[in-house]
Amino acid sequence: MHHLKLMKLLYLADRLSWQENDYPITGDDYYSLPYGPVLSKTLDLMHGETLSQIKGANASAWDKWIKSDENYSVKLAKAVDESDEYFWDHLSINDEEILTKIFDKYGHFETFALVEYTHNKDYIPEWENPKGSSKKIDLRTLLQHIGKTPQEIEYIFEDMELKAAFDRAFQGH
Repeated sequence: MHHLKLMKLLYLADRLSWQENDYPITGDDYYSLPYGPVLSKTLDLMHGETLSQIKGANASAWDKWIKSDENYSVKLAKAVDESDEYFWDHLSINDEEILTKIFDKYGHFETFALVEYTHNKDYIPEWENPKGSSKKIDLRTLLQHIGKTPQEIEYIFEDMELKAAFDRAFQGH
């Protein structure tokens, strides 16, 4: 799959997860780039950066499972053993449902049709033309555009802060 198409599908999945579940699937940062919204750390990985080069990236199996090629495509680096009952444990049932909804709705789109879709203010109003550069998409702005109330947004940020505090406590920081 072209990495640009995958990026748009992942952004749409995170956006829908925020809308339905009040949390993202990826935990990545969002930016407006000339071809639409992106997940920043995921884009860095697609461009071949290692996890140690990406500030704040969590350890993952990216290099073990994902292979990029010179044609800007990504694919699985090895076969998936679907009989392994633990393979799918990294995603919640909600995450799997979100990914399925997004792929069912947008998976048939050609790459640049998805780019066009994510540039449309009627569908993705938080994207702003960065004029050849990049611009961070403020999470509060995204949450407002998907219909979250100010109270819901405050709850989401309080929950994120609490989760970060637990992570720091368990990591010994």
